[in-house]
Amino acid sequence: MARNFIQKLRKGLGMTQAELAERINADPESDITNADASLISKIELGKVRLSDKYIGPIARALDASFAELLGEDPSAKAVPNRPVVRSSVRPVPEKPSTSPAPVPVYGTAAGSAAGTLTLTTEVIEWAKRPEALAGKKDIYALYVVGTSMEPRYYAGDIVFVDPHRPPRAGDDVIVQTRDNGTDGTQAALKRYERSTATTVVTTQFNPPDTIEFPLENVKAVHRVLTRNEIAGV
Repeated sequence: MARNFIQKLRKGLGMTQAELAERINADPESDITNADASLISKIELGKVRLSDKYIGPIARALDASFAELLGEDPSAKAVPNRPVVRSSVRPVPEKPSTSPAPVPVYGTAAGSAAGTLTLTTEVIEWAKRPEALAGKKDIYALYVVGTSMEPRYYAGDIVFVDPHRPPRAGDDVIVQTRDNGTDGTQAALKRYERSTATTVVTTQFNPPDTIEFPLENVKAVHRVLTRNEIAGV
């Protein structure tokens, strides 16, 4: 039944039931606004029927086709000796799910160090996923705050970030560091230059400056995707 495939697809994306519910609620094409982890669990277990109301939003949230969601093999041949009922009325084929799953936009607050932000785990909204990023795992987005990277980025611009693509010299990155004061995570948008045995060396544009992050405090360096990569060119 569908429950095994919904759960399998969800876990394959590293997504919790609550996160799947959030994506469904944020889907502009969905009529569902009150989904929660309990509802997802009931659908996966077959306690709530996977009706048309749910199948489209779930398929879009998991970036899956209806056939994948239902565990059907579209290439499978018809079962032999199965009776066929002919009709002059042709059934309307289901519209395949083609909308890529949206991208989470994480919230930020003013950081304790100059030029940094405190990165929260709260998803403040969902951004439409560019077609070129369909199927890419763990892509997230942030809104630019401050002026240190002008004129390349202005406050209010959105950046898409790929945590799995290693940065090269000249790439724009999100440097995540430990906030020793709160045990949280600080984030800074900079241009990556190089890494040494002790530091991650970056630069900024406004004012021009070199910013070094002690390696012992760096949690991650995630690459900001370029406009060409987002556009698929």
